[in-house]
Order: sequence, then structure tokens, then C-alpha cells
Amino acid sequence: IARSWRCQREVSEMKNQATHFELSKNITAATAIQAQVRVWMRAKDFSDKREQLHQTQHLERNGAATIIQAIARSWRCQREVSEMKNQATHFELSKNITAATAIQAQVRVWMRAKDFSDKREQLHQTQHLERNGAATIIQAIARSWRC
Repeated sequence: IARSWRCQREVSEMKNQATHFELSKNITAATAIQAQVRVWMRAKDFSDKREQLHQTQHLERNGAATIIQAIARSWRCQREVSEMKNQATHFELSKNITAATAIQAQVRVWMRAKDFSDKREQLHQTQHLERNGAATIIQAIARSWRC
């Protein structure tokens, strides 16, 4: 009987050891799985953060490029506006010069017209005097024939 107890006890201890070994083996496997999952999760987090950093840097570069493009467009527009102002000023000067030339031409026309009118008037007066003088001479001759 002692042998059978001892045998049962050894079998029981072996079962406990086997159960303990299986539990230990399962725990070790679970721990290994958990460790691997943590490694994957950290790698994924790192990859996500790196991708996010790349996107942020890309956005910053694009933002900087956008700002540079805006500044360049602003400079170009300012230069075009300046050129347009210069052209407008030149056009205004040209317009003023053209207007001054037109006014001068018109004044010359009026002066020539007045000169012509004055000369015509002098001609009429001269012709009138000549006619009157001729008439006076004719009258004098006619009176001299009568007397």
C-alpha cells in the first residue's frame, strides 16, 4: 500500500509538474507573443510618427514654397504697376504735349485769320480811298470841263 501511495504521489507530482510546465510554457508563449505584439506596435507607432514628420516637413516646405511664390508674384505685380504708372505718366505727358501743340496750332490759326482779316480790311480801305480819290479826281475834271 505504501508503494501505491508513493506511486500515486509521484504520479500526482508529475502531473503537477507537467501542469506547471504546461502553464509555464503557455505563460512563456503568451509573454513572447505579447512582447512581439509590443515590438510591432512600437514599430508601427514609430513608422506613423516618421510618416507624420515627413508630411509635416512636406507641408512646411510647400508652405515655404507658397510664401516664396506669393512674394515673387507680389514683386512682379508691383513692377508691372510701376511700369503701368510710368506708361500712364508718359501718356499723360504725351497727351499734354499733344494738347499744348493743338492749342498752339489753334492760336496760330486765329492769329493768321486775324492778320488776314486785318490785311483784307486795309485792302478794302485802300481800295475805298482809291475809289474815293478817283471819284474826286473825276469830279474835279468834270467840274473843270463845266467851267
